[in-house]
Amino acid sequence: MKIQNSGEKLDDDQKAILSNVIAGFHFQNHTELLEINLKTYDKEGNRAKWVSNIRASTDWGLFTAEADDWKLNLSAKQALRKLEEQLEKAKTKR
Repeated sequence: MKIQNSGEKLDDDQKAILSNVIAGFHFQNHTELLEINLKTYDKEGNRAKWVSNIRASTDWGLFTAEADDWKLNLSAKQALRKLEEQLEKAKTKR
């Protein structure tokens, strides 16, 4: 599976957080390409709200999910959960 990140530039800690979040999901065997677009907005002091837009190209088609949160890991987890739910539905239809 190939992973592409676009949008916000991530430091090494943020890259490690994102890698750990992605590793916790089991749809990777069916995914050819996982594209993650991260954005920040509503900056308040040292905090910023993260938006995770995720697209997955699979054997069953193209799937997208989006989520936002004040923490990068929660934003990514929520989007990946939504994506996983979509993939499970597509898998059961086949």
